[in-house]
Parts: sequence; C-alpha cells; structure tokens
Amino acid sequence: MFTKLKKIKEVSEIYHITGEQNIIYIIRFTDVSVFKEILNRILDLSIPFNMNIVPDTIKKNLTFEQLVEYGFARIICDYCGKEVKGKPLTYIHYNRKYYFCYPTCLRDFRKKISRMEKRKENTSFHQLLGEADILT
Repeated sequence: MFTKLKKIKEVSEIYHITGEQNIIYIIRFTDVSVFKEILNRILDLSIPFNMNIVPDTIKKNLTFEQLVEYGFARIICDYCGKEVKGKPLTYIHYNRKYYFCYPTCLRDFRKKISRMEKRKENTSFHQLLGEADILT
C-alpha cells in the first residue's frame, strides 16, 4: 500500500501508526476538481480509506511581489502615482523599497532624492534652528 501511495504526487505525507487504521496519508490539493481526480486514482489503486476533510488555510509569508502576482495587491508608482502594469522597477533608499512603472520615473525620482540630499547637506545646523524659530 505504501508504494501505491508514494506514486501519487499529491500525497505529501504518509504515517504508519497503530490502532484501528494503521496508515494515515495527507493529500494536499488546491482545487476541488483535482481532489476528485485524486480520489478516483486512490479508488483505482484499491487503497482503502476513511476520509476526513480538513479545510486548511495555509499561512505563508508572502512577499509584496507575490501578493501582486496572485492578485491580492497592486503596485502604484512612487513617482507618478500610476498603477504599475507588469514587473515594476525597484529602487532601495535607506532600507525602503520604492516601485516605478517606467525607467523615466525611476530616473526622475533618483534625481529628486539627490537634490533633496544635497539641499540637506548644504543646510547648516544654525539654519535649521532659525527655521524652527520661524515655525513656532
């Protein structure tokens, strides 16, 4: 019986146990039609079974890109605000990942970041304090 079960690729785990039934096998499937096909193969192989169906919610740590790929999220360009179609261009700045729809958006974003950093470098500590006084 074990060799018959091993031939079914959807059988992910097989356990030999003691008790009334001496074998437990776990079948993983994503679609009900696949499940029906698997049951037919088990019946054709004359493998005895007592069925307990456990709907299992699989918790996976999906990346943002995988969520987009599966249709659970969408990506908005961090420069122009349009929805990104296809594979986004990415840029990491200070451990933050930015997404872009076109190379021009990425290029312009990098220029903008560069200008802001240069402005920040040229601003002295005393100038920042003076601006803080004006704001209060």
